[in-house]
Amino acid sequence: MPLEPKIKVSPLYDEQIDAYGNPKTVVMGRGHFYKYKSLAPKYLPHTLEIIKDRKIFCPRPSQTNDKDEEFKPPVTVGDYSDPIYRARVHRWVRRIATRSNPHALEAQIQHQLSIITQEGLESYAKQLEPEYHQEIENQYRLLSLSDIPDNHHLWVNYADDYAGISFQFFITPEFSTVYQVNYVQSRPKWDLVCDQDMETLSATALTKLDKWRDEREFRVVISEPPLPYGPVLVNQKLDLPIEAFAGIYLGNKINPTIKTLIVDLAKQYLPLVPIYEVAKGSLIKKIL
Repeated sequence: MPLEPKIKVSPLYDEQIDAYGNPKTVVMGRGHFYKYKSLAPKYLPHTLEIIKDRKIFCPRPSQTNDKDEEFKPPVTVGDYSDPIYRARVHRWVRRIATRSNPHALEAQIQHQLSIITQEGLESYAKQLEPEYHQEIENQYRLLSLSDIPDNHHLWVNYADDYAGISFQFFITPEFSTVYQVNYVQSRPKWDLVCDQDMETLSATALTKLDKWRDEREFRVVISEPPLPYGPVLVNQKLDLPIEAFAGIYLGNKINPTIKTLIVDLAKQYLPLVPIYEVAKGSLIKKIL
């Protein structure tokens, strides 16, 4: 069986975590990851496109199978009477002021700081919440993966109960970053004065409720418009280099006609990629 991906842990600062109460690390992986897919008539063209054109669709948050609200954490504020949090708010106000008015006078900024109240911050958070959520919808595109080829939960629920397919990709940092999803008991919070991109990423695209833990999910998160040196999407589709393809796993209940079609296409377009068959109980055998 292929090795599980190598994991790199990048800690976040405590101050960043305190804004959310989220897990204290963002975990990044490299190596082999698996994309489970249905081969039902509605989805079969997507699979054939992956094999023939090496393109894979990366949905917006609202286009995923996850409940929409998991990408919409409530926007909250901390205790403004806390000197540490008050300092964060003041830095946030200065950022906003200088971005909206580069020539803002110190007296103007001091006036804005003087009229801040707890109630005013809470009201502003509620007002901005739909805007914050829309920014995530507009910016993020997601490629959901798992770290093992024999995930029974995913074969049953996302690959037609072993009648579907799973692609094995080898992903390196040179191609893209893969983040491990955090599973939590309750939805995370998104602090109004957050100014850290990794915080935002963690609270929105990298956190799911604990009931989904069996998925063992990792995600490639792609920005549109693209970040400098980041992956570029065309019509929400990511071009995969041929060296990213490391294996094709077919469920043992796959329709024989579709199996023949996929094997023949793989021989033509991905001739060096091995093909395996997977059965319930983690039984994997190489068939090509």
